[in-house]
Amino acid sequence: MAVTISRVFDLLPHSLEKFSKDEFVSGKIAGKWKHFSTTEFCSQVDALSRGLVDIGVVKESRVAVMSHNRPEWNIADFAIMQLGAYQIPLYPTLAEHDIQFILENAEITVVFVSDELLYKKLKPVCDLSEREIQIYTFDKIAGAAHWEMLTTKGKTLHQINLDSYRENVSSEDILTLIYTSGTTGTPKGVMLTHDNLVKNFQNSAVLLPKGIEKGLSFLPLSHIFERMVVYLYLYCGTSVYYAESMETIVADIQYIKPNAFSTVPRLLEKVYEKIMEKGKALSGAKKGLFFWSVALAEVYEFGSDWWYK
Repeated sequence: MAVTISRVFDLLPHSLEKFSKDEFVSGKIAGKWKHFSTTEFCSQVDALSRGLVDIGVVKESRVAVMSHNRPEWNIADFAIMQLGAYQIPLYPTLAEHDIQFILENAEITVVFVSDELLYKKLKPVCDLSEREIQIYTFDKIAGAAHWEMLTTKGKTLHQINLDSYRENVSSEDILTLIYTSGTTGTPKGVMLTHDNLVKNFQNSAVLLPKGIEKGLSFLPLSHIFERMVVYLYLYCGTSVYYAESMETIVADIQYIKPNAFSTVPRLLEKVYEKIMEKGKALSGAKKGLFFWSVALAEVYEFGSDWWYK
């Protein structure tokens, strides 16, 4: 029987049933690509969920993720949500006083953080809290608890029945608390339910034509737009690839050869500038041909002749 998607974590059995693949979610970290198959990804999600239950996370607990885009971000996201806990994304660029405000305002008890730089930024703020806040890192950092401590323990906790947690989550339950970046004042929090996001990616599916097999992601997952886009990719069976950084975006596009990505004008301007720099470095006939092509593209309108009809 086909999976009914009424909560965001229903995307996982949906993906296992319809789009199981070797490269489900992938990320480039320190110059190397790391791939998670659909089966491996779902297994890690369940192991992390059980590990979180073991440290006291229950329905309506508040768990934050402070990280740049990487597969572990998504694993933590799904592991948190299928317990009925609230996931709170923290922008990596947040100032310390804004982090402190969100930690207290959202009553966060657990934080996942990506690397040493962000850990050193977050740890002193957590230490100031009167409430105990547990920190787990995606990268291995001396003196810090690594997230695999939770997944390793979780793989042994077979007595924890995750189905009972999933069944206790309804479409109207809160999925996430999204806070503004704090650049124009104290961060403001917004509660979004599973239904908010499910309806969003289901109704946005018409935007993805058939055959979109690879989607490159580089806009921050901390922002609800890119997070929804990634849910949309998973819903439509599109493999997700996270670029290493904005500086490597052109090389990552050339390597992955994605069929789609969401973007903002500034990024397209940067890609255009790099292309133009290469054109200017050419000489002779190649340079003339390059700028002739650019000039032709600037005046051409699609659909204006028989070739595109």
